[in-house]
This record gives sequence, structure tokens and C-alpha cells, in this order.
Amino acid sequence: MDVPINYEFFTEDQMTKRLFQSLAATDAVVAQSWRGYGTRLHKYKVEPLYFNREFDIASFMRQTTQPVIGGPFHQLWLYGYEVKGYTKDRKGKWLPPTYASGIDQALVLLQQGADFTNLVLPIPMRNADTEKLNQLFSLCETWCPLVGIMLDRKDGGFYQFRAPQQNPYTTPDKKKMLLLRLISDGYVKDISTVDWAKKHEF
Repeated sequence: MDVPINYEFFTEDQMTKRLFQSLAATDAVVAQSWRGYGTRLHKYKVEPLYFNREFDIASFMRQTTQPVIGGPFHQLWLYGYEVKGYTKDRKGKWLPPTYASGIDQALVLLQQGADFTNLVLPIPMRNADTEKLNQLFSLCETWCPLVGIMLDRKDGGFYQFRAPQQNPYTTPDKKKMLLLRLISDGYVKDISTVDWAKKHEF
């Protein structure tokens, strides 16, 4: 006997919360619903600066190398995640994300400085959904090769269906600036920080 699907589990809000909790358990700075940041003009005035597209999830990870002489040396990686989940129509019917929705947002995250970007989708529930996912894989291979695809499984875990490729246009200075802005005056719904970021060791 088939178990009824809990579509509420795969709404964008629920998927984003689970992904945030999963990434927050790592040694990374993770932000949920990052809209931008403030630039302090003087003691009492902050100028708000907003992204063209919000990061549903942003994750800054640090890679450290310790050579024999000098160092340690740190490299900062910014991962962006665009999440698309089930929605209800006016009659209360659950609808999967429309085909290729979120690709444009994922591309903008690269323009905004991400090294890697992933489109996060619910795992296919029907054969038709599986076919569309395979078509989406082919679309990314040909026209959006930098965009990865992650799937939210029924057990709440996340599976990398298509690996993203590295953005060649972002820079270390841009990522450091973004991380500093995030931890000082970031406009976020939730954030998880780590010691190395608090100490500015990046």
C-alpha cells in the first residue's frame, strides 16, 4: 500500500528550512533568505543595498592549506542555492515547480559573486516529473552548464543530481567583501556563523 505524499513537506519554505539546518551543521557561515546588506554612512545612518535576486540560502566555506613555510592560507568559497517547491492552486491541488523555474535566479546568484550555484527541487513524485527532471538535466548541460541540481529526498536529505561548475568570474576580494557585509549588516531571515568568520580569519 502506497503511503500518501506529504506535499507540505516539499514546499519552498519547508525545503529551505531543512537545507539551512543541514548546512548550518557544517563548518560554514550559512544565511537563509539573504536579501542584501547595509553600508554605514555614519554613526546613525545605514544605506540599504539589495541584491538583484535574493539568495534563498548562501553558504560560505573556508578551505585552509598549511605549507611547510608560511601560512596558513585560506580560500573562501561561496555557494548559492535557489529553492523551488510545491505550491497549491486555487482549488487546493498541489502543483510541482514549473519546468526550469529558478534557473534564472540561480544564474543571477553567480553574477552576484557565488562560486557555485544549485537549483534545489523536490524529488520526482511521478513518472512525468522524472522525465521533466531528465530534460532539465539536459538543458543545464547544454545552456546552463554552471548550474547544479539538488534534490530534496523524502527522508529530508539532499542529493546532488547534477554537480555545478565553478564560476570563473567571481574574485576572492568580492567574496571577502560579501562575507564581511553578511556578518556585519546582512539582511537575512536566519544566519549561522562560525568562529573563523567571527575572527575574520578568511
